Amino acid sequence: MSSSAVTLQWWFLLGVGYWLVTVVSLGWWVARDASARGSDHPIRWAVAAVATPVGLPYYLYRRFRRAGLGASGTHSQLDRLLGTVASATVGGLLAGAAFGPPDPFSQVRVAATSAAVLLPVAYLFVSRQWHRHFNSA
Repeated sequence: MSSSAVTLQWWFLLGVGYWLVTVVSLGWWVARDASARGSDHPIRWAVAAVATPVGLPYYLYRRFRRAGLGASGTHSQLDRLLGTVASATVGGLLAGAAFGPPDPFSQVRVAATSAAVLLPVAYLFVSRQWHRHFNSA
């Protein structure tokens, strides 16, 4: 095998791993959040969020408008971790699609780099709740 084939295999494995981390963290966070807000079907929300293009925006709309979803209680450390990872990896996917070249291996590189850059920002907004500072200003 040539070295370029081995390199492509590693980028492919990185892309699959990145996708799995994104899907699992996002789905798990949505299911736990929907359950904490009193939803009767948190697994349906999780599947819709990761399997359809409108599932996550619709869930977030319902969540912030509190339309059918009640207020959440306290969040555990796992909830904050899942929210942080999900936010950073989804943001990385969006950045890879928007700013990466059309080559899928380069998009994986851009997405992974963007997620690494977005991880501290997501931590500040999700775990440290900096979004409350912007809402009160």
